[in-house]
Amino acid sequence: MPGLTTLVILVLFGYAAAVTNISFQGNFDQCQPSPILAWQADVIHHLKPPFNFLLVPIHASISSRSNAFINIPNTEKIWNATSRRGSFDALPVYPLSVGTQALAVIRDTNGLEGVSAPFTVGPSSNSSCLSSKTITAPPAPPIFTMQSAVTQCQPLTITWDPSNPRIASKTVQVLGVVPSRATFKLGSKPISNGYVEWTVDIPHGTQFVLAFTSISDEGTETLLETSSMITVAGDKNGNTACLPQPSSAQSNTKHPTHLFDVSNSQSVVRVPGMKRGGGE
Repeated sequence: MPGLTTLVILVLFGYAAAVTNISFQGNFDQCQPSPILAWQADVIHHLKPPFNFLLVPIHASISSRSNAFINIPNTEKIWNATSRRGSFDALPVYPLSVGTQALAVIRDTNGLEGVSAPFTVGPSSNSSCLSSKTITAPPAPPIFTMQSAVTQCQPLTITWDPSNPRIASKTVQVLGVVPSRATFKLGSKPISNGYVEWTVDIPHGTQFVLAFTSISDEGTETLLETSSMITVAGDKNGNTACLPQPSSAQSNTKHPTHLFDVSNSQSVVRVPGMKRGGGE
């Protein structure tokens, strides 16, 4: 299939994300007020507020037209630059049923970010929030289709119908979310042709979730659908030609500027805020 072929160069040699220890101070229970969200910076990065928050339910479809990202206000109560810790107690009630798994993503104004470990929505006698049916797990029917298994250094094509009325402005952004690490994007800009091709340059055994968003003409980014937790197939004796090798500088650095370097055959596509040689 001709068109955009995207490579995601994912460096996993002991690297850590800039935002760490993302957690909830209390239980995340069905239809109950969301618990306090907490996070902190790693040992070398200086995070800059304001922050954005994204909740990624795993293996779900989302029908809400609201912005997927929540803007967290910049106040001293929320972010303590001295302790390098933040907390936020005004998340909305999410219509997630008991047993649903999800990931939390925190990103600062420069794009430095982190992803939580998966968490599971707990039980509650309250089901009032589920009547909106804005989140369905698993997706029914799914919009996006992976045409083959996700295997180290093998091509993968993801397809969808760009005329689907749920896709605002007919454009899609594909985001990979790696638990306890960070995110990556497939492609340098929203895609309108109904497919993306990707050489899976991620080591076998890596787990991640694909999140599909649509961006309206007004710039609102809506979360449409998410995949189940994907484990990259392959083995140590398989094809490794696509995998990046850490430079000597990287191997001596426990905490790089960012976990991901995203590129395609034409240009380097950066996670927002990530710097490359020469700056940008």
